[in-house]
Amino acid sequence: MLSHSSFAPPRGLHGPDASRRGLSHGNRITGLRRIAKAGVIPVEIQQKYYNKWISGSLDLFGTDHSGSAQWAYAWGIKGRVDEDKAGDGADKEHLNERARGQFHEEVSATVARVNEVKLERDEVLRFPEMSFNRKIADYGGERYSVDGRKLTRKEWVPMLPRCCRPLPTKRD
Repeated sequence: MLSHSSFAPPRGLHGPDASRRGLSHGNRITGLRRIAKAGVIPVEIQQKYYNKWISGSLDLFGTDHSGSAQWAYAWGIKGRVDEDKAGDGADKEHLNERARGQFHEEVSATVARVNEVKLERDEVLRFPEMSFNRKIADYGGERYSVDGRKLTRKEWVPMLPRCCRPLPTKRD
């Protein structure tokens, strides 16, 4: 996104930074595939970390309908990942949502590549739904399961670590 910035310092970093990022991304996929193929770490444990890190990464794109993202785009500091290919005008109201959706597609493809190796008991790793474990944006503060189902308080509390469970109330 910064390669399309009108601000020279981030735009100038794009070439070397992008090639390093691409190489690093390839190494991560290879590493994840090796872990899955070795079968030493149970799929349930791998899935736990996928759920944590993927869902946490979705919040890094910022809030939905972000005024800051709109100004950064209008001032030329921020662009869209595919700015040079996108023929349509930018939907400034949804810049962060668009970037988050592109990340979702990219990581979904990564999870699919990891699943290509034979996992124990033919289990597959799954990509958590966009609503799971979100702290900001449209889903922030809501309780959703990994598969995107909205949870009641009664379903949600037992999933919390013991240290984080609220004290029982008369409603419980």
